Amino acid sequence: MRLRYGQGAIYAIPFSQIKTVKNLSRDFAYAVFEVRVPFAADVDEVTQIIREVGADLLADFRYCHEMLGPVEVWGLDRFDPNWMVVKGQIKTRPLQQWNVARAFNLRIKRKMDKRAWRCPSRKCTFR
Repeated sequence: MRLRYGQGAIYAIPFSQIKTVKNLSRDFAYAVFEVRVPFAADVDEVTQIIREVGADLLADFRYCHEMLGPVEVWGLDRFDPNWMVVKGQIKTRPLQQWNVARAFNLRIKRKMDKRAWRCPSRKCTFR
Protein backbone atom coordinates (compact mmCIF):
# COMPACT_ATOMS: atom_id res chain seq x y z
CA MET A 1 0.00 0.00 0.00
CA ARG A 2 1.20 3.49 -0.77
CA LEU A 3 0.18 6.48 1.29
CA ARG A 4 1.04 10.09 0.58
CA TYR A 5 1.76 12.18 3.64
CA GLY A 6 0.27 15.69 3.69
CA GLN A 7 3.66 17.27 3.00
CA GLY A 8 4.22 15.13 -0.08
CA ALA A 9 6.25 12.12 1.08
CA ILE A 10 5.05 8.68 -0.09
CA TYR A 11 5.16 5.73 2.29
CA ALA A 12 5.17 2.18 0.92
CA ILE A 13 3.88 -0.33 3.48
CA PRO A 14 3.49 -4.08 2.95
CA PHE A 15 -0.14 -5.12 3.60
CA SER A 16 1.05 -7.68 6.17
CA GLN A 17 2.47 -4.87 8.35
CA ILE A 18 -0.59 -2.59 8.42
CA LYS A 19 -2.06 -2.42 11.90
CA THR A 20 -3.58 1.07 11.99
CA VAL A 21 -4.47 3.68 9.39
CA LYS A 22 -5.27 7.31 10.20
CA ASN A 23 -7.57 8.88 7.61
CA LEU A 24 -8.05 12.67 7.69
CA SER A 25 -9.94 12.81 4.40
CA ARG A 26 -13.14 10.89 5.15
CA ASP A 27 -16.51 12.26 6.31
CA PHE A 28 -15.27 15.13 8.52
CA ALA A 29 -12.29 16.52 10.42
CA TYR A 30 -11.74 18.71 13.47
CA ALA A 31 -9.74 21.92 13.68
CA VAL A 32 -8.64 21.75 17.31
CA PHE A 33 -7.48 25.06 18.75
CA GLU A 34 -5.81 26.45 21.85
CA VAL A 35 -6.16 30.11 22.75
CA ARG A 36 -3.55 31.31 25.24
CA VAL A 37 -4.49 34.35 27.30
CA PRO A 38 -2.87 36.15 30.25
CA PHE A 39 -4.00 35.27 33.77
CA ALA A 40 -5.58 38.74 33.98
CA ALA A 41 -8.09 37.81 31.25
CA ASP A 42 -11.65 36.88 32.18
CA VAL A 43 -12.18 33.28 30.98
CA ASP A 44 -15.90 33.90 30.40
CA GLU A 45 -15.05 36.90 28.20
CA VAL A 46 -12.47 34.85 26.29
CA THR A 47 -15.04 32.10 25.74
CA GLN A 48 -17.52 34.67 24.45
CA ILE A 49 -14.91 36.13 22.08
CA ILE A 50 -14.14 32.65 20.73
CA ARG A 51 -17.84 32.00 20.13
CA GLU A 52 -18.24 35.38 18.40
CA VAL A 53 -15.29 34.67 16.13
CA GLY A 54 -16.72 31.23 15.37
CA ALA A 55 -20.11 32.73 14.52
CA ASP A 56 -18.46 35.34 12.27
CA LEU A 57 -16.51 32.59 10.52
CA LEU A 58 -19.65 30.51 10.02
CA ALA A 59 -21.40 33.55 8.52
CA ASP A 60 -18.52 34.21 6.10
CA PHE A 61 -19.27 32.87 2.61
CA ARG A 62 -15.65 31.73 2.20
CA TYR A 63 -15.83 29.35 5.18
CA CYS A 64 -19.49 28.53 5.82
CA HIS A 65 -19.39 25.59 3.38
CA GLU A 66 -16.21 24.23 5.00
CA MET A 67 -17.59 24.23 8.55
CA LEU A 68 -20.03 21.53 9.68
CA GLY A 69 -21.21 23.25 12.84
CA PRO A 70 -20.51 26.02 15.32
CA VAL A 71 -17.31 26.37 17.33
CA GLU A 72 -17.22 24.13 20.39
CA VAL A 73 -15.41 25.69 23.35
CA TRP A 74 -14.31 23.00 25.78
CA GLY A 75 -13.19 25.53 28.37
CA LEU A 76 -10.09 26.31 30.40
CA ASP A 77 -7.76 23.43 29.59
CA ARG A 78 -4.61 24.17 31.59
CA PHE A 79 -2.26 26.74 33.03
CA ASP A 80 1.10 27.34 31.36
CA PRO A 81 3.79 29.39 33.14
CA ASN A 82 2.57 32.72 31.71
CA TRP A 83 -0.81 31.84 30.21
CA MET A 84 -4.16 30.20 30.65
CA VAL A 85 -5.12 27.92 27.77
CA VAL A 86 -8.71 27.75 26.52
CA LYS A 87 -9.31 24.83 24.17
CA GLY A 88 -11.98 23.80 21.67
CA GLN A 89 -12.67 22.56 18.17
CA ILE A 90 -14.44 23.28 14.91
CA LYS A 91 -15.96 20.43 12.89
CA THR A 92 -15.05 20.81 9.21
CA ARG A 93 -15.30 19.05 5.90
CA PRO A 94 -12.44 16.62 5.25
CA LEU A 95 -9.08 18.28 4.66
CA GLN A 96 -10.48 21.75 5.35
CA GLN A 97 -9.48 21.84 9.03
CA TRP A 98 -6.26 23.71 8.25
CA ASN A 99 -7.93 26.45 6.16
CA VAL A 100 -10.61 26.98 8.78
CA ALA A 101 -8.04 26.94 11.60
CA ARG A 102 -5.90 29.59 9.88
CA ALA A 103 -8.93 31.85 9.34
CA PHE A 104 -10.02 31.29 12.95
CA ASN A 105 -6.53 32.08 14.28
CA LEU A 106 -6.31 35.30 12.26
CA ARG A 107 -9.68 36.49 13.50
CA ILE A 108 -8.89 35.59 17.11
CA LYS A 109 -5.59 37.48 16.85
CA ARG A 110 -7.31 40.59 15.51
CA LYS A 111 -10.00 40.45 18.18
CA MET A 112 -7.47 39.90 20.98
CA ASP A 113 -5.37 42.82 19.73
CA LYS A 114 -8.30 45.08 20.65
CA ARG A 115 -8.17 43.91 24.29
CA ALA A 116 -5.85 45.43 26.87
CA TRP A 117 -5.26 42.51 29.23
CA ARG A 118 -2.05 42.71 31.18
CA CYS A 119 -0.24 40.19 33.30
CA PRO A 120 0.53 41.33 36.85
CA SER A 121 4.26 41.07 36.07
CA ARG A 122 3.73 43.28 32.98
CA LYS A 123 5.75 40.76 30.94
CA CYS A 124 2.86 39.82 28.67
CA THR A 125 0.39 42.20 27.12
CA PHE A 126 -2.34 42.03 24.51
CA ARG A 127 -2.91 45.36 22.82
